[in-house]
This record gives sequence, structure tokens and C-alpha cells, in this order.
Amino acid sequence: MNRRRLLAFCAFLGAILLVPIGIIALNEFRLASGTHVLLHVEPVDPNDPFRGEYVALNYDISRVPVAGTTRPGSQVYVVLEKRGRVWTGGRAVVDRPSDDETFIRGESRNGRIEYGIETYYVEEGESPRYERAIASQELYVDVVLDDDGRAQIDKLVVIRN
Repeated sequence: MNRRRLLAFCAFLGAILLVPIGIIALNEFRLASGTHVLLHVEPVDPNDPFRGEYVALNYDISRVPVAGTTRPGSQVYVVLEKRGRVWTGGRAVVDRPSDDETFIRGESRNGRIEYGIETYYVEEGESPRYERAIASQELYVDVVLDDDGRAQIDKLVVIRN
């Protein structure tokens, strides 16, 4: 009986460890295999007492006009165009763009589009560096897009003009 309990405990422990390892592996796969785009941001620097310092990110592409009628919470796609090192978007559509276009998927929210990448937590003490970059409009975010346009932040980037 002890051997069975030990095997059951090991199996249970293994299953518990597989879930976070699987989540980490999936995120790393998305970062490694997705399309990297550099977006200009307009951040605000708040502080969460439970999670620490973070940067609230507002994107130029959050205010593009939507072609077609949408309700709050509707899924939309913004087709991105590369201009130098930075990607911008000029229009949002309700139908998924073709595979040969680079696009980001978001949700229409009261005249804005949210992409799920509006918050980025930074290490303690790093926010002054980003505040200086904000003031001089030199802050960008490196975003990874998967094949469906889902976005994940890779890192914040300061580019001196």
C-alpha cells in the first residue's frame, strides 16, 4: 500500500508541476515564433501597492477608426504598416485580414481599442528611466504577435531620437 501511495503522490506532484511549466513553455514559444513589431506608446506611470511599479501604456493604434459597426467588446483587427523601425496602424476592420498582412487583434471599447497589452510591470526603481523616456517621446514597446494577431509584450525599448 505504501508503494501505491508514493506513486500516486509522485503522479499528483508531477501533474501540478506540468501546468506552470506548460504555461511558461507556451509563452516562450509565442515569444520565439511570433512576429515582432515595435509600437510607439504614450504611457502613464502609476503604482500598484500589491504588484509594484508598472507602466500603463496607451498606443497610437488604440484610436484608429473602425471600418464597420461595432459594439463594445467586439473583436477588431488593426492592419499594421512598418514605417522605419516602428509599426503603425491606420484602420481597424471587423473581419480578419489576410495572412500576408501583419495585424494585431483587439477589442472595441467605447471609442478605443484595447489589445490586452496596456499594462507592463517594471522592476522597482526603473520607473524614473521610463518617465524620462515618456517626457521625450522615446518610449516604445516590442510586441510579439502570433498568427491570430494576439499580442504579448516582450520588452520596453527606449530609442533616443
